[in-house]
Amino acid sequence: MLKTVRVPEPLAPLFEQAQSYVSAYFADRSFEPERARIEIAGQRYVLVRAGALSVEFHELMQRLYGSVDESHAVAHGLLFDLAHAMGMADAGTFAGRMEVTDPIARMSAGPVHFAYAGWAFVDISAESKPSPNDDFYLLYDHPYSFESDSWLAAGKSSPHAVCVMNSGYSSGWCEHAFGVPLVAAEILCRAKGDDTCRFIMASPSRIEERIRAYVSDHPEHAGRVAGYEVESFLTKRTDAQLLRSNLELQRREQLGRELNARLVEALPGGVVEVGRDGAIRSANAEAMRILGLSYDVLTQRVISDFESETIFEDGRPATVEDYPVAKALATGEAQAAVTLGVRRPGKPEVSWAVYRAVAMRDPATQEVTGAVVTLLDITDRKRFEDKLRQTQKLESLGVLAGGIAHDFNNLLVTILGNATFAKSICGDDPRLTPLLEEIEIGAQRAAELTRQMLDYSGEGKMKVSPLDLPGAVREMARLLAALIPKQVELHYQFQEGLPPVDVDATQIRQVLMNLITNAAESLGERAGRVVIGIEQRFVTESELFGCQHDGCKPGNFVVLSVKDDGDGMSEQTRGKVFDPFFTTKFQGRGLGMAAVLGIVRGHHGAIRIDSALGVGTEVRLFLPAREAAVTPPTSSVRGTVLVVDDDVGVLGVARRVLSAHGYRVLTAGNGVEGVACFERNRAEVRLVLMDMTMPQMNGVDALHRIRQLDPAVPVLLSSGYGASAAVHSSQFTGILVKPYGFAELLAAVQRSLGEAPFER
Repeated sequence: MLKTVRVPEPLAPLFEQAQSYVSAYFADRSFEPERARIEIAGQRYVLVRAGALSVEFHELMQRLYGSVDESHAVAHGLLFDLAHAMGMADAGTFAGRMEVTDPIARMSAGPVHFAYAGWAFVDISAESKPSPNDDFYLLYDHPYSFESDSWLAAGKSSPHAVCVMNSGYSSGWCEHAFGVPLVAAEILCRAKGDDTCRFIMASPSRIEERIRAYVSDHPEHAGRVAGYEVESFLTKRTDAQLLRSNLELQRREQLGRELNARLVEALPGGVVEVGRDGAIRSANAEAMRILGLSYDVLTQRVISDFESETIFEDGRPATVEDYPVAKALATGEAQAAVTLGVRRPGKPEVSWAVYRAVAMRDPATQEVTGAVVTLLDITDRKRFEDKLRQTQKLESLGVLAGGIAHDFNNLLVTILGNATFAKSICGDDPRLTPLLEEIEIGAQRAAELTRQMLDYSGEGKMKVSPLDLPGAVREMARLLAALIPKQVELHYQFQEGLPPVDVDATQIRQVLMNLITNAAESLGERAGRVVIGIEQRFVTESELFGCQHDGCKPGNFVVLSVKDDGDGMSEQTRGKVFDPFFTTKFQGRGLGMAAVLGIVRGHHGAIRIDSALGVGTEVRLFLPAREAAVTPPTSSVRGTVLVVDDDVGVLGVARRVLSAHGYRVLTAGNGVEGVACFERNRAEVRLVLMDMTMPQMNGVDALHRIRQLDPAVPVLLSSGYGASAAVHSSQFTGILVKPYGFAELLAAVQRSLGEAPFER
């Protein structure tokens, strides 16, 4: 009984013999993956995934050739030729092994082999008339064609018939069996929406005639017999070869353009191409970053994200005519390197780059058609040079100030000592006593000035003791209340539970007086506010890079910030702030910020000033935090929670709520800081509260780094993106969805730590 093929009744006996033979043939098989061998009846076979020779092969050709019609023609030609040759070879092998000579008998093993090899099930119509001459006609269906199945499994359809390998293999087998040239065309195909895959096989000279006759006999299929193609084995038209050659040339040119584009993107500097009118045609990612550009999808143009001011190194504004690209377009000549800075509106920072430009010309007319600009970002180098120059200047001034103060103190000893001794000799002489007292007062003021000079040089005497910094700030604010204008409001943002800092209390009070007074006076007669903040957190190397300090290393610092919304400072003024005796006021008060810098350096701390005209000023002091001993949590201290979030407001809420309920809180402003803080304090941290979306390193990447340090520590995800949080929820201990109140925050922390709810 036939199971692997369906044929007209007269042909059944021959096909039953073929089925018996092929069945025994495939039963004799062995799989030896250790030798990479699959053998069937002593013949080595290879397994090929169906999709790779059907729908995926067509998609690959589409990507390579671009044109749908040409890629389809190339794919069909290659697959047909390959399958036709395989069919002819297999037909010869089986005819020899079966020792048959009758053409029908020689053909019979083909459909059965087709079924066992996984290509298709063959259903031969009774209308077929196979004969070893030009009258050969075979009508057959492939209801389970591997090619149609692959297209449908991929969720794709085609306007063309797709079972080209089935056409090629079956026509190749029959061509060998009957000894006449044959070709098969698929007239119906499931991949283009038909009920079955139907083929007509005939002589190449009569295939079109056979298809027309079928349509005439079966008018119900007339509208569906479309999109078929008749392939001929190993013969291609000359014009097709030429077209393919042209397409290959185009493909190579496209690959060359793509390679150039990738190389431009990989360059360490920016590259911009502009047209004759100066409009930007293209720019690589580095140029986009440096110049603040983006690609507008609607206009399909590169646009600027902000208006900017361009300056020379000496601070002079640079006009468009000064740009190297403008000169290259105007003169047609290559332009030498020029260093220019770009400043965004309201931002004090300047991005520096070295610009070069070369004109592009039309090869035929030699007219200038545009220009290519290269730019190399040197902002970090400029900052380092400025910092090095400022450091060297301050060091030189410090040495000078220390030497002057030392010698001046010796002179003051003589003046003050003799004045006081003279007072003791002359008694209450009304003529001399007032004069000696004025000498004494002047000498004491000079001594105060020399003390400030020694503070600036870092050689002042220090008496270190624990100091409650928030208390000292409030005390200094009360003492300065009479000097601060009434329209100025003082606001405090203090992290709760801060430990004392080991400092010289007198020197730190002098620093506080300077900073608060400067902030208040920057407002002039206007109403405004001064915000004083104190927190303890981990400070990274990148944050310290923008500070004035003497060799501070990343670590835990107590950060004191004084921020005002006054007039702010220009970049030039900000560069002189730490110069001795520099002031923007009508009358200065001694060394001012120079003394503040010396005191901070004497405490092995750092100081940073951020300011812009019309925006205000923020001064931040970084004082080394006390190294706290690691102790197990007690009933009053419930353990340490690390909160990682780039929003200052979120950090403040979490710190206040958790500190008020017995937790010690560490904070970090992004994933990099969070990982570094955890690594430093991992023996204490019981829980990490992690934001998802942060600069430098997001929450998921930070989680992976923390898991490498401690696989068991609970990490609670805090996110305002519901879908994003859900995707990564399995990687975290739990999710705390923003916005949340203090009750939700406490409950989530307690659940993550397995604690009982906190009783208020």
